[in-house]
Amino acid sequence: MAAAGLMIVYLLAAGIGGAVGAFLRYFAVEISGKYTKFPAGVLIANIIGTFLLALTTLYAAKEINGWGGIFEHIELMTFFFNTGVCGSLTTFSTFSYNNLIYWEEKKYFPLAANILLNIILCTAAVFTAILLVYYNI
Repeated sequence: MAAAGLMIVYLLAAGIGGAVGAFLRYFAVEISGKYTKFPAGVLIANIIGTFLLALTTLYAAKEINGWGGIFEHIELMTFFFNTGVCGSLTTFSTFSYNNLIYWEEKKYFPLAANILLNIILCTAAVFTAILLVYYNI
């Protein structure tokens, strides 16, 4: 496939993935908003998106190093998931905005909880992906 045609395919993959990720994030935020005032939907979206990003990146690295011949398909998959789905699903800007609101309202416990939970649970999601891809756990 010509370079321009391949670029269009990659842009479409990222765009379609972005639409999927945006829908998933909206769904997570709306559902959790019915049960709590804490931004649990953003936290859930960040954990799932981080996990998917780590999982697809690690899987791609493992497959490329192992087989090499399927690089183009793996690269397209990572464009769809990493750039598209995970780029729209995870939301650092909303995370930061929620933190700013907590700071302005002097709600320091929810501020600290939001920061710590996002960092700790998203890091745990990365380690879980490592265990799944490299250790078949």
